[in-house]
Amino acid sequence: MAPKTKLDDIISRPLEVIQFLIALSILCIGFYLLSPFYVSPNQQSAFGDGMALRASFAVIFFILPAVSTFLGLKFHMFRSKEWRARGCFYMANGIFILTALRIISIGIVPPIWIFYLTEGLIAGVLYLYWKVKG
Repeated sequence: MAPKTKLDDIISRPLEVIQFLIALSILCIGFYLLSPFYVSPNQQSAFGDGMALRASFAVIFFILPAVSTFLGLKFHMFRSKEWRARGCFYMANGIFILTALRIISIGIVPPIWIFYLTEGLIAGVLYLYWKVKG
């Protein structure tokens, strides 16, 4: 019998790998919103400073769900189906909000929002899976 490799580990747990990839993608979106590379056309909003609003939005809807998902997948004391379900629920909410904002701000014509919607639906299905199986 051949020694177990990382590829065997990935093949044996495909749902966790999908959840990890979604969490990694929304973590990158959150860090992008916090970075100086993101340029908003309007720095002021009705709620005050645009940077503070953007930072709180990025942390609440993208960085915290990704971190909770990573905790549910990696560390033994958080490694439960409840943490995985929570992480998927928070990720799906963040992605659906991102999709709604894309449709509102850009419109329905550039179909880039379909990819975000698909990612949100996958996160939602993973949430239901962990909630029912847990």
